[in-house]
Amino acid sequence: MIGLFILFFFFIFYSFFHQFSEVSSIADHNYFSIGFSGGSLPNQIGSAMSQSSHTWAVNQWFVMFCDERCVKHNDVDSNYAVCNREVFSKLNVPQERIIKINEQLVNQPKLV
Repeated sequence: MIGLFILFFFFIFYSFFHQFSEVSSIADHNYFSIGFSGGSLPNQIGSAMSQSSHTWAVNQWFVMFCDERCVKHNDVDSNYAVCNREVFSKLNVPQERIIKINEQLVNQPKLV
């Protein structure tokens, strides 16, 4: 029960903080940058953001990935794939606002 309360509090805090950050960033810089990681977080964030009454200014976003794997965009291990399904498609984030892995580099030999 305490875990559910903490999760609920996190969503409320995140939604409020995120809205404030987005609005002030766009007012100050005319864009908002956000970084996504993988795991279960995109599912939780997508749900919270799509249920929010805030109108997200996704046309002014720059989306990046914090720990993307070098895989094709439709790969099961792709953070982009999860975020696209759970967040970007629900909020109608334009694909040109998302900085993704260059798929031409996926099968290149490693330099290390």
